[in-house]
Amino acid sequence: MKTNYEQCLSGMNVLLIPYRPEHIPTYHQWMQNTKLCELTASEPLTLNQEIQMQKEWRDDMNKCTFIILARNLLADDDDSTVPSPPTSCIIKVYNDDEEIHDNIGSKSSIYTSLVGNTVNAMIGDVNLFLSDIDNDDDSKKTAASTTTTTINNHYQQAEIDIMIALPSHRQKNLGAEIAFMIMHYAASNLHIKRFFAKIHETNVQSIQLFEKKLGYVMCEYVKCFGEYCYECKCDSSEEMVLWVLEKWMAWRRIGASSSLSLSSSEVAINRQMYDVHYCPL
Repeated sequence: MKTNYEQCLSGMNVLLIPYRPEHIPTYHQWMQNTKLCELTASEPLTLNQEIQMQKEWRDDMNKCTFIILARNLLADDDDSTVPSPPTSCIIKVYNDDEEIHDNIGSKSSIYTSLVGNTVNAMIGDVNLFLSDIDNDDDSKKTAASTTTTTINNHYQQAEIDIMIALPSHRQKNLGAEIAFMIMHYAASNLHIKRFFAKIHETNVQSIQLFEKKLGYVMCEYVKCFGEYCYECKCDSSEEMVLWVLEKWMAWRRIGASSSLSLSSSEVAINRQMYDVHYCPL
């Protein structure tokens, strides 16, 4: 979608940058891998088809996609080229009479050459497919509309899809960080209050990520496809923002658990989840 086409989310271990033409050759090479296509339920495309797909995804307001960069692959880059990890703190005050404040996602510097200079650090992508919630059965409506390119301000849910293409960067706890970043971004900027993921029953690592680390719950099983649907949902996007922050802080504090709840009077101080930077065309 065009609303994120000049934005970079700069996290602790990863950066999320818009999918631009510079990324197509590497992405196309990834998707010739049979195993990756199987895990992502994708069909291999020709290079020309991939070029067309990138243009369509850029313009489609039902989709939001970022390329994932690994910070450890950017270690030798000039500091003026790549945003540093976020260093600010967030202070959350959980009192009934006090508003909860946070400075996550603040806009910062401009990085004009970021996309072109960081292709070598690509490790995967993260996608959101936006759709409306079926109020009659919102737990089972999981198909995102792909027929309109006009933004719909009433989108309330998003299917989330994370792909770590490089084996060297799997099982490094990056999936949780990426998920928290994109969920916070979508709840804050796109007003999403429900996220869901469709995972094949044999994809044990993804099931563990969404169920154990992120706190999603299984809401549906489609036997004919051998596919689970996991979800997390709140009554509003504002509540979703707070839910994600609480899970993020719990994950940061104890590594891999999402079970910790903050007390009503606790002040929790933690590193900022991500900064938002501009990477204009």
